[in-house]
Amino acid sequence: MYLLDTDIAIFAIRGNKTVLQRLGNLLSGQWAISTITAFEIQKGLEAHPNTRSSAKAQLFLANVEPLMFDAGAAAQAAKVFHALKQMGRTIGTTDELIAGHALSMRATLVTNNLKHFQQVPGLKVEGWL
Repeated sequence: MYLLDTDIAIFAIRGNKTVLQRLGNLLSGQWAISTITAFEIQKGLEAHPNTRSSAKAQLFLANVEPLMFDAGAAAQAAKVFHALKQMGRTIGTTDELIAGHALSMRATLVTNNLKHFQQVPGLKVEGWL
């Protein structure tokens, strides 16, 4: 299972051929986004509601069922926060939440932000760009 980070979802929305090809090679149900990623995309829609890219983002969200951030994801995100704090590192709250969600699902996180996510102990990460 692959969980897309927000930046990769945005590359998909913008029509990045590499990301779209990778997604096209997967079966339905082999990839998803978190409700946290859906939230970040929705923030962009609220900021820029009437652009061409907002229409593409709305279409993307209409065709992808985000996975619910649940209590297990919250527990894993808290562990991510404390593990990084002990190492003297931070990656930001939303990245901690997304990393925790991926860990709770035993999913591989797909991101273009390898610098942040490779610091998370136990997280499987792939960069598609």
